[in-house]
Amino acid sequence: MKIILSSRWAGQILGQKHSIDSLVHKINGSIAGPEDLFCTLIGNCWCLRSSKWNALSADIMRDVAQTQLATLRGCLDVLEGCGFLKIGTVFEIENDMVKWRNRKSTLTGCILPSPQDRPSPRDFKDFYNQVETDDFIRTSMQDLEAFPDWIAIYKSLEALLKHWGGLKGYMSLMPAQAKLVDRVKQTANWHRHASVQYDYPKHPVTIEEARTALKKVVLETINRITKPAQSSPASHINLDLPPSIEPGEDLAIARRTLEGGELVLPP
Repeated sequence: MKIILSSRWAGQILGQKHSIDSLVHKINGSIAGPEDLFCTLIGNCWCLRSSKWNALSADIMRDVAQTQLATLRGCLDVLEGCGFLKIGTVFEIENDMVKWRNRKSTLTGCILPSPQDRPSPRDFKDFYNQVETDDFIRTSMQDLEAFPDWIAIYKSLEALLKHWGGLKGYMSLMPAQAKLVDRVKQTANWHRHASVQYDYPKHPVTIEEARTALKKVVLETINRITKPAQSSPASHINLDLPPSIEPGEDLAIARRTLEGGELVLPP
């Protein structure tokens, strides 16, 4: 049985080549039905598409696509590492041809682990589906930028802790990580206020330690909502997270040959 996917709108995915390629592989490798997200090439650019966006205006579609891409990027970042991704040009497709386009661009980058250490498309889809079931986790993923500053870290952690019933709820259920998470929260809280507002934390963490701890809390939270009978996609993820590179280094957009407006999967 073939699954034929088409959509009115397509949003160009901007970012580092290996981040785009990995996300495209995860999305297209786990398609189960015609309403799933999918990616196709328009010119030499990978684009995110969905039939669910067909009734939207161009401006609303961009916002919806960017929010959905932020969730996808957050999931991929937690599972294997992912640079900054953003919707660039918006294309309107009619009869497999580009009818209209609008351009916006931003780029950055991230180093990924070796291919054998990355999650499969099925693992990624399972993880993404779990994120979509919980408003707090989904909000956390959307706030988890590629290189989150202290404000983004605080917002993302705050959303996650809401799932646990607050910091006290998390501390009672996850005592092993509780002290580190409390230090992250105190350090991030100090950075998001004027320096005279609070005393500097007695046991601060670095921003890299905070980013790593935040991703671990995401995985713990996903494991918590995954049914015991199921295998959690987070259970076998290597948490020795890859190093980061600064925005602007070694950037590229995936370059391929135009393959048309529809993605036809084999039976």
